[in-house]
Amino acid sequence: TNTSIDAVRRTIEPFMYTPSGSITGGAAPIGSYYPDVPEGYWASCDINTLTANSILDGYPDRTFKPNIPISRAEMATMAVKGLNLADTCRSASTMFKDVPSNHWANRTIAQAVENGLMSGYPNNTFKPDQSLSRAEAFAIMAKGINSPMDECKAENILSQYSDGNTVPSWAKIPVAKVLESGGMTDFPSPNHISPNRD
Repeated sequence: TNTSIDAVRRTIEPFMYTPSGSITGGAAPIGSYYPDVPEGYWASCDINTLTANSILDGYPDRTFKPNIPISRAEMATMAVKGLNLADTCRSASTMFKDVPSNHWANRTIAQAVENGLMSGYPNNTFKPDQSLSRAEAFAIMAKGINSPMDECKAENILSQYSDGNTVPSWAKIPVAKVLESGGMTDFPSPNHISPNRD
């Protein structure tokens, strides 16, 4: 039918102008999913694309709150969904004493830990509500990037940033991997990593 042909065309064609002058298709601009993420916001395109791909969900009040720090539970959820590790059939478990089976991120935290993306603390806690530094977030993101990186190459990449020397030694290689892959392309201050900022 014409409707199914149009649906296939919208997913295959990068974009198409309709008779009314609007643009449709896979490369068509996405309107904002959240009222607190206007189109001019520096990360609006990324936030809306990740939302369209079910990696980000926003908050129950339909906002995104782009300027608050990301919690460990939120990062676990984004990493698991972003790397397509989500197992919806998984039953809730009590892996950590501070992540009960009814915690909203119980399953994704367990998957993040089981897949080596994140780990808990020695006292059998995960601290799901604790915020992450950028260095910690980049270290998690780097686990999904398959590219060789050694200390020398990492130092060279980090030296191109005004605060590259403030990256903790344990995070130099993963942060450099994220930077090399374009992970900070749209940042408003592209010369600053701010590795210790939430």
